[in-house]
Amino acid sequence: AFSFVAASKVINARCVRSRPGSRRLKDTPSLSLSLQTALTKTGAMVNNASILRWAVYGILTELFHNIIVRNVRRFAKSEAQAAAQFKLRQPARSEIAVVTGSTGGIGSCIARLLAFKGYDVVLCARDENAANRIMADIRLALKDSLVDGPIEPPSVYFVEYHADDERSALQVASRVKEISIETNSKLSVLVNNAGIMGHSKQATIKVNLLGPVFLTFALLALLEESERAVVVNVGSSAHLRATGVVEDLGDPSGPSVSWVDALPTTADEDLSTYAKSKLAIMQFSMLLRHWLPTRTHVHVVDA
Repeated sequence: AFSFVAASKVINARCVRSRPGSRRLKDTPSLSLSLQTALTKTGAMVNNASILRWAVYGILTELFHNIIVRNVRRFAKSEAQAAAQFKLRQPARSEIAVVTGSTGGIGSCIARLLAFKGYDVVLCARDENAANRIMADIRLALKDSLVDGPIEPPSVYFVEYHADDERSALQVASRVKEISIETNSKLSVLVNNAGIMGHSKQATIKVNLLGPVFLTFALLALLEESERAVVVNVGSSAHLRATGVVEDLGDPSGPSVSWVDALPTTADEDLSTYAKSKLAIMQFSMLLRHWLPTRTHVHVVDA
């Protein structure tokens, strides 16, 4: 469009500079106007065609390249890296890693990765059948892996764990201590990954908050025996919409009752209690970080 307007100005300028007495285009307004109108319309048509061509060959091509091509390349690269990572493992390191909720999702991936890092992995979950399948997969992958060091692969164990029962945390601690003695290894990693969503409000708080709290304290003595240990509390961005943790417990002068047991057993349909539980687990991590560094080498992180 700019080129056609410039051409129109050049033509008018040349006509004005015609010799004196000659019939100039400037003296014929209708002709000059018609020419400018024709040039403007033609310019608009070309401009619209240019915009369309730019949209088709420019924007769409750029979007295709950025969204599809790059993501496909990135995915292929990550898959290749993951395959290489899971094919080449590190030697057994005489350290134990406990992972809760490890029979599916990110829990099973974390357990597999820790095994390839050389840790003896303890799968803590409710479903023994699912845990056996995960253990078989990890053991097979370890058997087919490459290693620069001792050939003997790390061990994988299963311990039944119910996050909504504080007694289960003590049972896990007892079994992990036995494994530590049997293998002459130290517990150096605890991943509190188990969690539920959409269940009752009471169960949500028990599993997502109290479960990690009880298990962390049950295993703390074993973690402190390691030169460097880490506790990983798996959270969620849902904590950003939490408004509080403890709900109205009723008349304080009434019968003594745990605030958790006082929570309603109705379903957490809006996931508000789930959000509160994830906020609370972050606050638990903050308290541990404030308390632990003065007396231990255990580090606490949120994931």
